[in-house]
Amino acid sequence: SKVAQAILSDKDVTTKVIKEGILPMCKDGVWTFYDYANEKTILDKYDDVSCFINGKAVVKKGETWSIIDKSGKTVSDKKFDDIKLLGSGEYASNGIMIASVGGKYGIYDESGKSKSDFTAADMDICMGGGIAYKDSKGKWGFVNSDGKIAIEPKYDEAKSFSNGLAAVRSGDKWGFINESGELVIDYKYSDGGYFTNNGVCFVGLSDEQMYMITLRF
Repeated sequence: SKVAQAILSDKDVTTKVIKEGILPMCKDGVWTFYDYANEKTILDKYDDVSCFINGKAVVKKGETWSIIDKSGKTVSDKKFDDIKLLGSGEYASNGIMIASVGGKYGIYDESGKSKSDFTAADMDICMGGGIAYKDSKGKWGFVNSDGKIAIEPKYDEAKSFSNGLAAVRSGDKWGFINESGELVIDYKYSDGGYFTNNGVCFVGLSDEQMYMITLRF
């Protein structure tokens, strides 16, 4: 539609990925949801939002996140301090949401129900494999979606497993480990990302974040 084209071409508008026919968009610091089929804004005035997944999205007002349906009604009584969003704007991956309550991160389903008693000082997004977490001493390890520790914390920083590999940092360099904890790509990068299903990952070769290469396995 002309309205949708105008929204997407507006340089002052920030958008996230369209899911279920609804576009999350931000202008002047305010996030809203635009319904493509009906060409209208349906929900508005949020500080941050996710995309919709199975009829639900997460929204932030002030310092609090909550889960809503397409009518704007909250679907969980639980309020969150933080919810980890994927780069494209989804709040859950493989049915798993990473969020914090009372300053402790945990593992939840996409409706906000806790999946385990495990908590951590920080956690990375879930990419379908082991989830990176930071312990109280500042070291990073990995836990599975049921809250069972898979790799004890010993890294200076880590990102969750994707396609069987995970980026880990030792000192100021990043390498990659497999699910057995074996270093399969040496510590030599300034940054590490996530592997796609076809084995592609972007890494930093220097401190210039825009200078990247593609790895193929």
